[in-house]
Amino acid sequence: MEEGLLIASIATTLGAATPVLIASVGELLSERVGVYNFGIEGTMLLGALVGFTSANAAGSWVVGLMVAALLGAVVSLVYAFAVVAARANSVVVGIAVWFIALGLAGQLGKSQVRKQGESLIGDWNLPLLSDI
Repeated sequence: MEEGLLIASIATTLGAATPVLIASVGELLSERVGVYNFGIEGTMLLGALVGFTSANAAGSWVVGLMVAALLGAVVSLVYAFAVVAARANSVVVGIAVWFIALGLAGQLGKSQVRKQGESLIGDWNLPLLSDI
């Protein structure tokens, strides 16, 4: 009984940590060039919303992934323009992006609450990791 709980806990932790890890790697790359993106959580919120919505509409998780990545790039370009070209304070712009995205995702995402995903990503058999 305890072994099953441990395995389920590890699997849940890995599943929940993956999006945060991906965002952390992106933030690390932007910090290497000297730009701190404080609005990355807002970008993730909007990306998740449009990714889920477009994947359901198109019936393909690949479309959802591409649309989410495109929106993330657009939001990041707006942030970069404000911080680099317009010389705005990165903390203020990042918090503004986060609050705007939080509000937009909350309002636009109301229709998506408790909706079942139409397109599911199948199981991937990764060498070595599939045997764990």
